[in-house]
Amino acid sequence: MEERLKKKKLSELFHSNESEFIAVYGRRRVGKTYLISEYFQEKGIYFEVTGQLSAKVSDQLENFSQSLANTFFQGIELQKPKTWKQAFNQLKNEISKASSSKKIILFFDEVPWLASRKSGFISALEYFWNTCASRYKNIKLIVCGSASSWMIQKIVNSKGGLHNRITASIRLMPFNLVETKAFCNYRGLNLNDRQLLDIYMIMGGIPHYLRQLKKGLSAIQNINEICFTKDGFLVNEFDRLYDSLFDDSKDYKAIVTALSKKRKGLVRKELLAVIGAKPGGKLHRILKNLEEAGFIDSYQAYKKKHKE
Repeated sequence: MEERLKKKKLSELFHSNESEFIAVYGRRRVGKTYLISEYFQEKGIYFEVTGQLSAKVSDQLENFSQSLANTFFQGIELQKPKTWKQAFNQLKNEISKASSSKKIILFFDEVPWLASRKSGFISALEYFWNTCASRYKNIKLIVCGSASSWMIQKIVNSKGGLHNRITASIRLMPFNLVETKAFCNYRGLNLNDRQLLDIYMIMGGIPHYLRQLKKGLSAIQNINEICFTKDGFLVNEFDRLYDSLFDDSKDYKAIVTALSKKRKGLVRKELLAVIGAKPGGKLHRILKNLEEAGFIDSYQAYKKKHKE
């Protein structure tokens, strides 16, 4: 249901007669890249570049250059830009040559990795949108990222050059139980309701995890193979996922691990002790980032006036 609604929203944005600046975010493995590429890839001039985790700016720019070559020059090798401003100028030049009757889709995936510290990516993106892309009625600029709090702060609610520039934001959430059942049925998995519930409790409606399920195995057999065998897909996923999302992942993992051991949760004072921090901004930032990523929820205890 949610995917159909998202595709309807994308269809409205694609067919609009205005330039669109679209922010798509949601936790890793939830299907953001698949949704965008599946819908837009065959619908016009499609340019896509994906950020690499912890890569040098020069490597990110090389990836950009290769994508530009594949989209506009049939793969012919181009001179690599030295800065993001040069990169966007190259893109601007090719856009100016394209037919105005064709939609141009510019998809920047994993933007938080492209916009590493001192990379200059965000300021170059701001300038590109404000001076070029926003003036073309056929351009659909899409930025996507798995670090939800970063996307909200730096893009959606930007106080800099992108302030109020986003024309649409889409937060992609994991499947609910009904959607998980529909997904499993679509993939030909013969699971009864009890088995489906077991799967959902373990995998949380994440499409990429659900794709690991094998036909012919029961829920328990699938869970055992995916989660507990030596080479199981989810055996090391906790570390992989958090290390890719958060710079200081050690504290994030410590907090989530501590919360997992307390059925009723923990108050802030107890969480401060977990990471050995003093009251202040660090814990607030970590909890906010975890909540935006969909890993934790906060709630106000009964008869308490404030969240603790």
